[in-house]
Amino acid sequence: MPAAKSVKKDSPLQRWAPFAIALAIIAAVFLARYLLDNQLAPGGEPYLQARLARTFFTKGIIQNDHLAVGGMPILFTPYKAVVTLMSYAAGYIGAAILTPIIFLLIFLYALDKLLTQLGRTPIERAITLAIVASSPTFLHDALITGPQMAILAFTTLSSTLLLDDRTANKLIGLAAAGLASSFSPVTALITILADLIILLHKKISWKWIGAMVITCIIGVSFIPSEATVAGTGGGLAKTLADLGGLGGIPTFTILLAAIGIWRLWPRKGACAAIIILWIATFYDFRLISHTNTIIACLAGAGITYLTERKWNISMLKQLSILVITCGLLFSTISAAGQISRLGPSNDIAESLTWLKGHSRSGQVVLSSPENGLWIQYFAVRAATVDERMTPEDNRTRMADDALKTVYSEKAAMYFKSTNTSHVLITPDMMEGSVWNQPEQGLHQLLKDDETFKNVYHSDGIEIYEYLKNYG
Repeated sequence: MPAAKSVKKDSPLQRWAPFAIALAIIAAVFLARYLLDNQLAPGGEPYLQARLARTFFTKGIIQNDHLAVGGMPILFTPYKAVVTLMSYAAGYIGAAILTPIIFLLIFLYALDKLLTQLGRTPIERAITLAIVASSPTFLHDALITGPQMAILAFTTLSSTLLLDDRTANKLIGLAAAGLASSFSPVTALITILADLIILLHKKISWKWIGAMVITCIIGVSFIPSEATVAGTGGGLAKTLADLGGLGGIPTFTILLAAIGIWRLWPRKGACAAIIILWIATFYDFRLISHTNTIIACLAGAGITYLTERKWNISMLKQLSILVITCGLLFSTISAAGQISRLGPSNDIAESLTWLKGHSRSGQVVLSSPENGLWIQYFAVRAATVDERMTPEDNRTRMADDALKTVYSEKAAMYFKSTNTSHVLITPDMMEGSVWNQPEQGLHQLLKDDETFKNVYHSDGIEIYEYLKNYG
């Protein structure tokens, strides 16, 4: 009788290094923000989730966001439920920060298990998870767009548990598939396709495949969907981290993925599917997280192949690995640096806290969309526009016209129709976000027209009050 084939087990370093890398990078980002004298969480999504959790505590579950001019539907989704529950222990903003980090850990654990089930070696799994954990897209999801991290966690967990032999785990996998599908029809389709590819590869029973598809349909149809702040516009510059895209994929990772495709999946169908998915991210940026995961898995296979194959010149091997490592580190450091400098700044938070104490509840503030969620959180005042509104939204177009007008009659018409009482001007707005320099458009009118009064000015941040509107 032949001896049983020994299975190489993970070393503690291989098992825990990716988790340590992910948490260390996140800690480094917050440390960098602290050293830059900014103790606040980056981006707008954490403040949206924190504010809604605060609202659910004080007012119960509401259906409409009254702090968005014209209203914005609010659904009590599973993600919001997690943030709200965590608020008991961590506070509102603490829960908004910690929730995506918890889903981050779940995702890494599920991905490691999935790669194990697919027969990947310990070193290949460790490299893959390290590439994922250090990618700009992963950092973007973990620190800024938390619901995207939840989508990855649920999708990967569903595939992992459906491959398990135990019925209880399969049932939990079905629940995870339903939760992943609830985010949008796009994520439902991705979840079904990902699970189908993996389950058919392992020749699982058709009854479980059918149950998974039915569960995904139920999830997208009946579970409240989570609308994320992340924009849907893609484009090459946004999907490539090396061209400035904060949530993009580094070129080195794509090159390694090409080697991984050649090594693992030489079939044309698999190659075409990956290329189509990446091209699709140009049109729907929500797919970038799934694309990043697939490319990272292929890159892990690629770099494992390069390190394990026989090289005629050992010095060339060492140089190649060094160049690849430096390329991956560069994209990570670049993304972490961008996130470290993202708003809101302490100055913006202080100005909006001042506005909260020097304005009345129900009054409306005009500013650029990227300031909207911060206005709603810190000032607890309605914002004419925020990041949830698309450029095609009529409210966005009207606000943009108002910010660029130099005619007092046109500005007065907009201020009265929206009940706007204050205007918030930040340095970014005068450096390309709205105008190319100070005293352009509405900023010039604010200084010259007596119907506006400058009530706050500090560190380049200005707040003007519209004196003819007391609604």
